[in-house]
Amino acid sequence: MIKEQGLQDQISCDSCGTAAYHIGSQPDSRTVSNAKGNGLILNHQARQFVGSDFDRFDHILVMDQSNLGNVRIFEEYKEGVSKVELMRAFDSEETNGDVPDPYYGGERGFQDVYDILYRSCAKLLLDLLK
Repeated sequence: MIKEQGLQDQISCDSCGTAAYHIGSQPDSRTVSNAKGNGLILNHQARQFVGSDFDRFDHILVMDQSNLGNVRIFEEYKEGVSKVELMRAFDSEETNGDVPDPYYGGERGFQDVYDILYRSCAKLLLDLLK
């Protein structure tokens, strides 16, 4: 969306997890397949959220309450905690809910997550442009 709007020189984004489960790994093959089916190519290696991300980013969006708690434990970055929001705060269909984890579900779960993130990112981008 950033690229489509020609904003890649003004807006950057990154993705990471709050746990160290898959550091350095490629995305789940079902995620890659779903992204490809939606016209996206993923080339990303997993990394873990670190306290210095509060300094690097103006907005920190988390997928669920568990991630919210994991990010808010960085005591030395208390001022940065105000940057943290649930991703679905920007979802036009269900605000402030959790983005479900599709890992243990079927293919439909991955598409549902894609749809949630698409809606949420579209609204977030509109808000940023204001």
